Amino acid sequence: MTKASKLLPTIAAGLSFLSLILAKLDVSFKIQWTILAIFLTAIGAVVFLAYFHNSELLKKTFSSFSRPQLIILTFLVILTIVTRFILLKEYPFVAVGDEVRDGGLDAVRIHQQLVNLFSYGRYESHGLIIATFDSLFYPLFHNSVYLYRIPAAIIGSLDILFIFLITRLITNFRTAIFAALCLIALPVHLFYSRTEIVVIFSSFLSTIGLLCFFLWYRRPDLINLIVLSTFIGFSFNFHASIKAYSFVILGLLLAFLVWKTFRHKLSLQKSLTSILVVFGFVIVGFGPRLLYTDWSTFTHSRTITHDTHVFTLKSLQDIETNYLKSILVIFYEPTNSHFPDHRPLLDPTLALFFFIGLGAIFLVNRQAVPRFAALLLFLGFFTNSALTDWIGADHRIMPLIPPLIFIVAFGLEFVFSRWHSSFFRLTFLVTTLFLILGRGLLFFTEERANLIAMPDVKQATDYLMMHLLYDLPQITSSHQLCLVSSPYNIQNYNYLHYQEQRQFFYPQTNFSLTASELLPNSELWVFTGDCPSSGLIKPNHLLSVNCAAQSHFFCPLNFNRSLNIYY
Repeated sequence: MTKASKLLPTIAAGLSFLSLILAKLDVSFKIQWTILAIFLTAIGAVVFLAYFHNSELLKKTFSSFSRPQLIILTFLVILTIVTRFILLKEYPFVAVGDEVRDGGLDAVRIHQQLVNLFSYGRYESHGLIIATFDSLFYPLFHNSVYLYRIPAAIIGSLDILFIFLITRLITNFRTAIFAALCLIALPVHLFYSRTEIVVIFSSFLSTIGLLCFFLWYRRPDLINLIVLSTFIGFSFNFHASIKAYSFVILGLLLAFLVWKTFRHKLSLQKSLTSILVVFGFVIVGFGPRLLYTDWSTFTHSRTITHDTHVFTLKSLQDIETNYLKSILVIFYEPTNSHFPDHRPLLDPTLALFFFIGLGAIFLVNRQAVPRFAALLLFLGFFTNSALTDWIGADHRIMPLIPPLIFIVAFGLEFVFSRWHSSFFRLTFLVTTLFLILGRGLLFFTEERANLIAMPDVKQATDYLMMHLLYDLPQITSSHQLCLVSSPYNIQNYNYLHYQEQRQFFYPQTNFSLTASELLPNSELWVFTGDCPSSGLIKPNHLLSVNCAAQSHFFCPLNFNRSLNIYY
């Protein structure tokens, strides 16, 4: 063990526990940024430890790229950047809901006020560490969609590069390229890479978890055990979905250590030492947020659909049914929740390779890490979907995307490697890449990230408000505005998500809302000052978006009317 390997764990543990003590003493939250810096330095020490301890493997793996491989990798990086950053403000056009609140409003609040950085966001579903990351971009982007979409695009891009890294370490360059391309073009990953920083962080941390597990499995010593345990604790700072995923990793890790002890492959003393190290460095990774976390917050128990204290036969049958529905989300059942395009995670082509990859992992290849990824995937559908009150919710199953894509890439490589004819290999490669990248292209050309069209004009509600918020500076500079629209629109605009939307984009402006039966859902009137008590008169100026003229990102799908804002 090198000097750095002995010193860095001690530094990490010391700094993390120092941050815990300081957070306990800082009741007025005046030194929160100092505490956060100390805590992140502790995490950084473990990152350096992981690199130095596994540097030979990393150098050996990534120092042998040929010139064609470097060209392919450069293309991959360019494709990643383009798909995650192009038209980031315009598409998806509507910015409402969790992305505005969790990535925007919380980031502004953290930047401008004394805030407990180690508390939780709305509904206690995620730690404010995510909004703290966004707040670093506030001096550049202020109250704009870029404040939370640029960080989401950065994390989504890193997720793709790390899925390439972990797949390359486990298999080969070609399989790693397959994995990265599949993740680039996966619609649900595209969507969250361009919108919700909270959700895309879960996918990214899932990939990091696979990497940490691989390093430990390949070299199961105390240092890599520290790295894996610290990752588990650190991931507890984020969304409840990645917490559940990491908790599964923790359970499997402990079960593996106990199993090795019973099989006499690990002495009792070493086993107990390892278990103590695991729990100790989980606390190191969790850091000061541990002080503000009770069991209910940690487990996010309000989302669990069944009574966990009394399991009846019916409840067990319900869980079994829900689990089957959850698994079918891979290739048959539609996802639901935040991403409007409710389809299975995989299209038929990728679903085919998923099953081939699954068969190859368990019947042919039999490597431990791919099997571990498959086990994580199927256990994850139990913890993140079947046990919850929302089956197939895409924002909760995002941690399952990296192991899912890894298995798909394994299937692609299995088929490709079985064909020795250059003609068949080229045909397979071109056809597969066309289908994979074509699915990603459809994300933009079919505008699926925009809300799916309804049979009436109710969907104009979101777009009408978004056009107003984007164009308000050219309409008026007043800080007291009255908005008049249909009863349906005004009912929606009074909901909390829409209040947060207006509060984020125009924090100094006071909006009053009035409903009128005379206005259709596609029309909005803007008055300066207070709302007229009677005798509404249509304003003279018109800002109109002709949705029938062309297909673009700024209207609902298949919406052939105009969106009109009178002012």
